Amino acid sequence: MVITITTPVGGLLETVQVDRGDLVKEGQILATLDTSIERAQGSVQHAQAELTNRRLADLELQRTTAEVALRTIKSPVNGVVVERVVDAASGTFSVRMELPNTDFKLPAGLKCSVRFGKNE
Repeated sequence: MVITITTPVGGLLETVQVDRGDLVKEGQILATLDTSIERAQGSVQHAQAELTNRRLADLELQRTTAEVALRTIKSPVNGVVVERVVDAASGTFSVRMELPNTDFKLPAGLKCSVRFGKNE
């Protein structure tokens, strides 16, 4: 079974904690989106609410916690990572290609550089 994992909100990747071939368990954090804005907004709202009403402050904290949780991508199942979308550290991504290799001169898994040009 192959599962595609997405997040209900958009954002910038802050961390990716798994790589292809890693074993994962249900509930394990796979990646997180940047939450600095949400945390800052939550802190301001919490401080403002605390000045006026303790109950309101608790509700604001719960809302901020829920927003941050939406930006944490967790595994829904136990399994093995078979593909990873982007390497956040280097800003690169992997591409899988199938090439004719009838004489087996190219070993599987070979790292290489590819240059794509214009068709003329």
